[in-house]
Amino acid sequence: MTGTTHTQHVAEQRALANIRHASMEPVLGRYRLLNLCGTGGMSTVYRALDLRTSTIVAVKIISIIQDRERTKREVAAIRSIDHPSVVKMLDGGAHRDDYVLVMEFVEGHTLRELLDHNPGLTVRQAVCIAIEVLEGLAAVHRVGLVHRDVKPSNLMITDVQRPAIRILDFGVAKRLCTGRRITGAGTTVGTPTYMAPEQLLAMPVNASADVYSVGLVLWQMLTGVDPTHHGLSTLSGKIKLWRSLSFDAQCRDIGRVFEIVAQMLHPDPLQRLPTAVAGVKQLRMTLAGSDAVPRPRTYDQTDRLVAASSGAAALDY
Repeated sequence: MTGTTHTQHVAEQRALANIRHASMEPVLGRYRLLNLCGTGGMSTVYRALDLRTSTIVAVKIISIIQDRERTKREVAAIRSIDHPSVVKMLDGGAHRDDYVLVMEFVEGHTLRELLDHNPGLTVRQAVCIAIEVLEGLAAVHRVGLVHRDVKPSNLMITDVQRPAIRILDFGVAKRLCTGRRITGAGTTVGTPTYMAPEQLLAMPVNASADVYSVGLVLWQMLTGVDPTHHGLSTLSGKIKLWRSLSFDAQCRDIGRVFEIVAQMLHPDPLQRLPTAVAGVKQLRMTLAGSDAVPRPRTYDQTDRLVAASSGAAALDY
């Protein structure tokens, strides 16, 4: 299927979905679906009208739920999160054979869209964005949840000048679809490129897995390199990147920021920065002199450094 044909097919499917849902009764008795915003895996997101308050909201319909009682408890925990960097969940419940999550509708552009047009941000911009994301994740972690899918497309920029960040989809749909504990082993959930190594291996995860993901997003913002094109969906690729960062930080004065990135991307969760709060503290200390921090080398340059280094110790993981 050509790119044009595929685009037309997607547009037709969205149009059909809009027509089909326009005739449906209001979701949960109060949300009128207006148009399709996006689809993925087992969920679909709509722009909707709250008929009781006359406000626009985002409605996510999840197609597979294995444990509705656990879902209710987890949704209650998410609704308790009140942080400016986390999208607010407003409602949730069963609808026909699906489960519905209702969230505030956030206007803006995703970090992915920003990086597509401006791949390399300044050090200060990148650090400020990472701090906001980590602060939001700290609020998520405090209610016992782990995002597990932090990536640029899940981060909305609502104010480019500040910048102001909102975490849109913090792993709720994926966790509900698996029907497993958020810290359980045996299920790989998330986007492989941005996953922590232990998450990629379907091992138990905690807050440090989110720290890893933010570290990779920060590396992407600093270097302007899209990690999806550099084999980082594999364990060997993740170890290779970490070696390049560690070797670079030891052998050249590239600034404290890149040293912190290396700590966040350590393949061993026991050696990694353990919490989002720890990441915030470390990064805040770099802001005073961040304008003077040299831009790090590209992935290809650091890759050549590692290849040329015969003294790099092997990592057993």
